[in-house]
Amino acid sequence: FRVAVPDGRGYNLSSKPKGIASYAPDKLTGDVARLIDALGEKKAHVVGHDWGANVAWMFAMSHPEKLGKLGILNVPHPVTFMKHLY
Repeated sequence: FRVAVPDGRGYNLSSKPKGIASYAPDKLTGDVARLIDALGEKKAHVVGHDWGANVAWMFAMSHPEKLGKLGILNVPHPVTFMKHLY
């Protein structure tokens, strides 16, 4: 196995694009898809925790062809999350 643990967009030493639109779900999930491509892989097992878990859920729903397995830590399924958010 090979493990890649990138900083999310705007976190730690990663670039910090300006404007809220730079952090839209399609941008964040696109970052994950492009990382998989850049590593020369067709699929990846994706694990997310906290905010990264939300991105992982969105990635699984928007790029299922690139997902091997999904691991979520500390965040419920998006439907359950939204049901209890309001």
